[in-house]
Amino acid sequence: MVKLVLSLTRPQKHLVFLLLDLLCVPFAFIFASSIHFSSLFPVAVLRENWPLVPLLMVVALCLSYVLGTAEIKLKYYDLLAAQKTAMFAALLAAASAAISRFGGVHLPAGFHVVFGLVFLALASGGRITMLHILLSIYRRSAEISRVVIYGAGRTGMALAAALRNRPDILPVAFLDDNATLRGLI
Repeated sequence: MVKLVLSLTRPQKHLVFLLLDLLCVPFAFIFASSIHFSSLFPVAVLRENWPLVPLLMVVALCLSYVLGTAEIKLKYYDLLAAQKTAMFAALLAAASAAISRFGGVHLPAGFHVVFGLVFLALASGGRITMLHILLSIYRRSAEISRVVIYGAGRTGMALAAALRNRPDILPVAFLDDNATLRGLI
């Protein structure tokens, strides 16, 4: 598990953050329904308004790409990144209100505010939790050395293949001065 987490590529990490954002939408909707309508199980509200959730997930996908929230590195989740997440939540809440109003879904305005706040808590809390998990993995796996291999030719590939079987060494990249090998995976 540790090696899997440490060996994720940048696009795979973006996908994980994108999935986190998308999964926060239905949970935020359920929690916001529970909070706003003062019911532990707001089945009737959810049954009436469930078509709003997939639409909000599509909006969240678009907002994530436009705002770049899925591209924020965990170790750089600072005030600026938190502001970007807050903007994401505010725009998603506004989209929820607009879709609700023009789509014939009858939800009070306060619901959308609660939805946005819950989404913000889940999205930022999820990232902070993931940061602490990652830091814990790094602390516990001090015996794993991340290495860069000089030479992307046959010898470098053979070395990388040999090192893959070692639990204490993780090849992360190749360096080579041959321009024709640039960008190879």
